[in-house]
Amino acid sequence: MNMKAFFPMLLLGSLTLSACNAPKEETKTTTTTTASTAQTETAAAPASGGACMDRIRKDGLRVITSPDYPPYESTNEQNEIVGFDVDMVNAMAQEIGVEAKFTGQGFDGLIPSLISGRADLIAAGLTMTEERAKSVAFSDPYEETKNVIVVSAKDTAIKDAATLNGKKVGVQLGTVQADMAEKIEGADVRTFNLFSEALAALKAGQIDSMIVDAPAGQNYVKANSDIKLAGEMDGGNKALATQLECTDLVAELNAALATLQQNGELDKLRAKWFSEQAQ
Repeated sequence: MNMKAFFPMLLLGSLTLSACNAPKEETKTTTTTTASTAQTETAAAPASGGACMDRIRKDGLRVITSPDYPPYESTNEQNEIVGFDVDMVNAMAQEIGVEAKFTGQGFDGLIPSLISGRADLIAAGLTMTEERAKSVAFSDPYEETKNVIVVSAKDTAIKDAATLNGKKVGVQLGTVQADMAEKIEGADVRTFNLFSEALAALKAGQIDSMIVDAPAGQNYVKANSDIKLAGEMDGGNKALATQLECTDLVAELNAALATLQQNGELDKLRAKWFSEQAQ
C-alpha cells in the first residue's frame, strides 16, 4: 500500500480539501476523549469581535467532529471518541489552558453547527478549500494528505482515476472526494451519508470503488482483507476550523500547534495513529 507523507506546516498552504460524513446528527459528547449520549446543545449566539477566548476560558472549548473516519476520529468499544484529531486537540487545549469537550455528529452538518454557534471548533480531518474559507476561519494546516482509490481485493481493472470511467464510485456526501469524483469522466458517482456505508457497499459488490483520504483508506485496508488500494489521487492540507470572528482563538490554536510541532508531540501522535502498527 502507499503510505502518505505527513509533515508539519506553519504557514497556510494551498486551500484544497477533504473530510468525512453525513447530515444526520448524532448525540455523542465527550469531555476530552469520552463520549456519552446527550441532547444536542442549544445554539449559542455566534461569537464576534475576536472575543471568543473569554468565554472558552470560562466554559471550555466545544469541539465537534464526525467520529466514523479512523484514524482521525472514531468511537471505541466504550463509545468514547478517539483518534489522531482528538489527541491533537486535547494536547493543544492543554497548551492553551482550557478543557476540550467533544461532540460527535454527521460530517455534512459540521460547518452549519459551527456557524450557528453550537460549537467553537471543528476537528474532523477537514481539508482546507477556498470555498470553505468563505464560511470558517482555518488554523494553520497540521498535515497534507493524498486521496486513494479503494477497490475489491479481486479487482484488476481499476488502477487510477482514468480507469474509473464507467465504474460505480462511492463517496461521502459533502466531501472533497465527492467533488473529485464528479469531475471523473464517465464515473457513476454514488453518494453515502457515511464512509462506512460506502465501505459496506463496496464489500457487498454494490459499487466498484470508493475514494477516501490516504490514511483512512490504509486503515480500512488493514482492517479488511477483501479490499485493497488501487491508485492515488490529489489531496490537500488539513486544518482545524472555527468561526470567522474568532481571530483570538485562531491565534491561540496556531501558537499551540507550533509548540506541538517543535517539541515533537505531533510526531508522537502521528506514530501512534498512522504507523503500520496502529489499529
